[in-house]
Amino acid sequence: GAYDIDISLAQASGRVVGVAGSLHDERPALFRYLGEHALTHAAEVLLPAQAAGPVLANTLCTFSMPITALLAPEFLEQARTSSDLSIFSTGRHIDQDDVIALHKHALVVSLTKDSFERCGLEGKPTLFKQNGNPGRRLITLDLATLVAGSKAHTRACEALTRVFPDPLRFAACAATPQDIPAALQAARDYTVVPLSTETTKLNALATPRLSPAVFDSEIALALAEWLGLIACRLSTAERTPDGYTAVYEPPELDAPADWKTTRWTGLLCKSAVAQLVRDARAALQPGQYAAILLWGVQDSPLAFGAEHGFFYGGENHATVVVFADDSYWLLVQGGVCDRLA
Repeated sequence: GAYDIDISLAQASGRVVGVAGSLHDERPALFRYLGEHALTHAAEVLLPAQAAGPVLANTLCTFSMPITALLAPEFLEQARTSSDLSIFSTGRHIDQDDVIALHKHALVVSLTKDSFERCGLEGKPTLFKQNGNPGRRLITLDLATLVAGSKAHTRACEALTRVFPDPLRFAACAATPQDIPAALQAARDYTVVPLSTETTKLNALATPRLSPAVFDSEIALALAEWLGLIACRLSTAERTPDGYTAVYEPPELDAPADWKTTRWTGLLCKSAVAQLVRDARAALQPGQYAAILLWGVQDSPLAFGAEHGFFYGGENHATVVVFADDSYWLLVQGGVCDRLA
């Protein structure tokens, strides 16, 4: 279906927010959004073939530990100084199970109705009421202000233990191994996991003709569809289908040229995503552009600094286009109920 895009106001108006700006801005909105893009599952960079590829600085690890270990004094102390650290409970689904995430010092717990009633902590109703689960609640603990040994700390430990009595499986990411708190590295089954990396050559590819100064909903939609075909490794060539088949109409295209893509899959930290954008821009020659596609974790309770729920597609994602003159376009994709920051 068509996206509802409000480019001029750069506000959520349905499912996509569009932002245009410059990397020379004092505080580019681009990096504000990317800084709130909790739990990036995969990133792909599309560049001219001769451009130097980005170098990704990212550490992904998995481990098992009790939920109370994330509230232990030694972890709280280390987490307060690591704003780039993200943690996610694996093997759980946002539409069925209890899910945990840590992002920017906030421990966010999304609970089913039964688990919330057993927990006993205060929480707010979720916007997502699908699958007959209207009682789901969202609990947020600010680890930056939570004092170990305080009544609030003791109550949180007891409440979460009632919901999660057994150790949980987690994944975490940060820029370097040194940025992973020692309390996590000492956890059971701690393992550093390399990101899956795939590079694809796209020879004689006709790419959209883009001008940094011309950005509207029609161009944004056409570009998003074209990049989606590239991400899915589908042909962008025009074909003659049967009369009853919907036809994809590509945007205005430049002459074919050689391009390449590199995709990283796993769990990417915020600084790594921001550096991908900077590296892609640095690799461009005058008149060129690059595209960065980001996919969020489907079962994350957070997206862009706000609540995220469950959908079958088109949620928790972002597309960035950077130009050689330091202009950029940003498309932030969310579901109908997502609160896009």
